[in-house]
Amino acid sequence: MASSEQSLTCTRCSKRFTQRSSLVRHRKRCVGGLRAPSRQKACRQCKSAKVRCDLQHPTCGRCLARSFRGCDFAPGNASAVPPPTPLPLPAISGGEFSPEDDDGQADNGTAPSLTTWDEDCRSTRAAIDSTDSRETLLSHIPEGIPADLVVSHERRQTLLGKAPNTPNNDLVVRHTMHFVIRVLKTWPRMMAAHHTAQLPPPIHRLQLVDGVPTPLANCYALVKMWSEHTDGSRELVKNTILHEIERLLGEYTTYNEDNLLAAAQSLLIMLIMLLFGMTGPSSSGLTHPTDAQLLIRMWDVKELLSRTGLLLDQEAAHTVPPSWRQWAMVAAKRKTIHSFHHVEWAWSLLHGYPVLTCFELAPLPAPPPRYLWQEADDEARWRRLYVDWLAQWKGGFYRMMEFFHINPGGALDSRSELWLADADEFGMMIMAEVNAVGGP
Repeated sequence: MASSEQSLTCTRCSKRFTQRSSLVRHRKRCVGGLRAPSRQKACRQCKSAKVRCDLQHPTCGRCLARSFRGCDFAPGNASAVPPPTPLPLPAISGGEFSPEDDDGQADNGTAPSLTTWDEDCRSTRAAIDSTDSRETLLSHIPEGIPADLVVSHERRQTLLGKAPNTPNNDLVVRHTMHFVIRVLKTWPRMMAAHHTAQLPPPIHRLQLVDGVPTPLANCYALVKMWSEHTDGSRELVKNTILHEIERLLGEYTTYNEDNLLAAAQSLLIMLIMLLFGMTGPSSSGLTHPTDAQLLIRMWDVKELLSRTGLLLDQEAAHTVPPSWRQWAMVAAKRKTIHSFHHVEWAWSLLHGYPVLTCFELAPLPAPPPRYLWQEADDEARWRRLYVDWLAQWKGGFYRMMEFFHINPGGALDSRSELWLADADEFGMMIMAEVNAVGGP
């Protein structure tokens, strides 16, 4: 009995479980030794404005969106500000939010509760914000990358149950937002103009070696229709894209790993067309809350994609190269998930919502250098490039969490400069966002 209990005990925090599946889920997110999330409520700025604060430290989303660097979470606020009252949520087709048990340790194979995941993310972010050195930062990374990418209850409420604020009027922020949107819109344009000869940044050509996967093949037909649409055909094209999105959202859970990635990439491209590419004299694109509902439903796709693995054992060991195809597929997954965050970041700024601070991606590798992603012609050349790249990062590859320590407008540290020197347009978008609002 003692040995059985010991085998179901977390070695980091000593918490015991009655089901092995619960322990496995717990270990993916266990960050034993990190200080607990603050119980403090709204920052002083949000309290004064009498608006909901998203509690992100050191600067909340509302203050970030307004480029306000003096976000103040004074200890005295904790007892002065009452807990926010949950807002009613409209029904969402394709899956509704329902609270789970308090500790999120349901033994029926379901995902942890959204509240538990949000607290885990806050705890990780607290550790990131409280550390000064990269060595201390990396010591907080759990064994293995957390697989869950679940939209927080608070983010869901913000997008669906709350009217947007006045859009950010800071010229730098708005310029960056429009830059990101323009870059995103080039991806379906690229597909329409060049087919598979030139691919959007999240799609790797090794995905197409055995032919274009069906979800992407359908997407190619739709981007061609979208690129040639007129004012008169806009609603028809929009409805056709929405129909394909609904079909994929109803089927993606049945796909194998390769087709799941292709479906996520197809959904990403179609989302870009709907959110940023369907406005005109006779149409204003998607109306609210349809646009927010789509963004939220995409989190389910990201979560399932993340569960197929976002880091290879060889990458974690940082020693020998994986196979070219293995690396390309897992890097494409990460870039696809990053891209969904780019879309939500830009959409949030465009419509006056708090920006998405993607600290749930913090432990993941940052996007790879352009020469690893684009320039290799065969396995041997890619392997040589990978070995050269590996030699540059003796202390471990550059991680997403390191973006949080970049001072917007200030000098870059040596690791960030090294990463930026090899970045492609995808990486440049991340750096632009960091410079605009202080976080990816």
